[in-house]
Amino acid sequence: PTFSGKHFSARAMSLEQLEPIAKDSLEEQCRFCFDVILAELFRTPVPAPKFKTGSYPLFVTWNKADSRGSGSSLRGCIGNLSAMDLHEGVRKYASVSAFSDRRFAPISAQEVRLLECSVTLLHNYEDGRDYLDWQIGKHGIIIEFEDDRGERYSATYLPSVCSEQGYKVLQEVYVGFDGVPW
Repeated sequence: PTFSGKHFSARAMSLEQLEPIAKDSLEEQCRFCFDVILAELFRTPVPAPKFKTGSYPLFVTWNKADSRGSGSSLRGCIGNLSAMDLHEGVRKYASVSAFSDRRFAPISAQEVRLLECSVTLLHNYEDGRDYLDWQIGKHGIIIEFEDDRGERYSATYLPSVCSEQGYKVLQEVYVGFDGVPW
């Protein structure tokens, strides 16, 4: 197959890179994500966000803790690769990733106590020289490729995903393209 890709860094940003977003805003953004899904589940108004706004591409990720407390697993993750207003984006993708990620059933009220949330703000996009031009644990990657029949595919791996999944080498990432005719 033919590969093209861009890699990006995220979540490993300094305060200087995030201004005017303060470091503690990431935590407040996650609290707001819980406010959003609880409001949807219980049909109540969503409170106003308490964090500063800005314009970033972003993803909201939900993980569900194992009931035995021995780990967690992905429960939903959706975002946008184009910059958008942070208040609007966090609200939208908190909901979409919780209730509309096609890989999972919508989150239920019974699951909320087991949920963990992270908001990933993307920055520093760089063109890669090729699809191997990135480092697991440091970069995320947007992979776009075409198979021999001309079908186009793409995938986005946030910087934390490969580390969390235990990928040690880049080839393990491409195993995730199940069903793609190589």
